[in-house]
Order: sequence, then C-alpha cells, then structure tokens
Amino acid sequence: SFIFSLYFHQLVPWIGACLGRDLGAYRYLSDSVRGFESPEAIGSAIRLAGFEKIKLQRFIGGAVCLHLAEKPVR
Repeated sequence: SFIFSLYFHQLVPWIGACLGRDLGAYRYLSDSVRGFESPEAIGSAIRLAGFEKIKLQRFIGGAVCLHLAEKPVR
C-alpha cells in the first residue's frame, strides 16, 4: 500500500539515521525488500517445486505474506 511504502522506504531510514546514526543500514533494508519476488511469483515457484493446495495469507495490508502448501506423498 502507499502508506506502508511511504513509511518503510522513507520514514524508517530517516528514523534509523536519527536514532542509530546508520542511514545506510536502514536504507539497505528498505532497498533489499524492493527486490523480493511478488507473492504470486513465490506461489508459482512453490507449485513448480511439487507442492499443492497452496494458500496465501496477507497481513499488515500485504506487507507480510504467508504461504501454506502441502507436499503430496507419493
């Protein structure tokens, strides 16, 4: 969401620079998150790995996602 993006990519690095005096570490954290695959792409990779009944649960407006899947017994 826009509000989370503003908070995580702008405000968190600024707070980190003020409190921890390490802007680079907090900027690295927010920049690295941008490189994550989408939840749908991760779900596809899980399916390609042989899992079934894949479910996706989103938390905090989609900022955190949990994938649940079953590996069939063969």
